[in-house]
Amino acid sequence: MRPTILLSILACLALVGPVPVLAQDGGAAEAQALREAGALEARGWLDDAEAVLRVLMEEQPGSVGGLFALERVLRSQGRPMEVLPFTRRYLDSFPTDGRVRYLRLRVFTGIDSTSALARETESWIDLRPSDPEPYREASKLWVEAFGGERALDLLRRGQVATGDPATLATEAGDLLLRLGRP
Repeated sequence: MRPTILLSILACLALVGPVPVLAQDGGAAEAQALREAGALEARGWLDDAEAVLRVLMEEQPGSVGGLFALERVLRSQGRPMEVLPFTRRYLDSFPTDGRVRYLRLRVFTGIDSTSALARETESWIDLRPSDPEPYREASKLWVEAFGGERALDLLRRGQVATGDPATLATEAGDLLLRLGRP
C-alpha cells in the first residue's frame, strides 16, 4: 500500500474516533475497550473512560475485567454504587462468581452501607452454604464494617457450615491475634 493511501486511511480513522465495540469480535473487542479505557483513565479523562466501560458492559455484560475497571473509575469519581446494576446483571447469569460477589461487598463497605453488606453476605452464603469462600472473603470486610468480633463470628459460622473445624482456622487465628486474644 502506498504511504499516501495509508496516511489517508489513518487520518479518516482518527476523524471517526474509536471503533465501536460491537463492530469487533467479543474477546478482541473487550480487550480493546479495556485498553482504551485504561489509557483514558491514565490521562485523567475519567468521564471518557467511564463512557467506554459503560458501552462495554452494555454490549458484554459478562466482562469481569470491565466490571472491575468500571468500579475503579466510578470510585475515583466518588460514585462506586453506580457499578451495582452492572454487577447484578452479571450475577443474574453467573450467580456464584466470588470475584463479583466480593466486588459488591467491597462497594457496600466503601459506601458504609452495613445493612446492604450483611444482606449481600447472607445472599452469597445462601448460594454456597458449605463453601468457605463467602465466609473468608466477607470476613475481611466485616472487620472494617462491624468489628473483629462479628467477623470472627462469621468465620466460626463458616467452620460449622463446612463441617471442618480446620477450614478457616488460619483466618480465625489471624483475626484472634489482631484482636489481642490468644
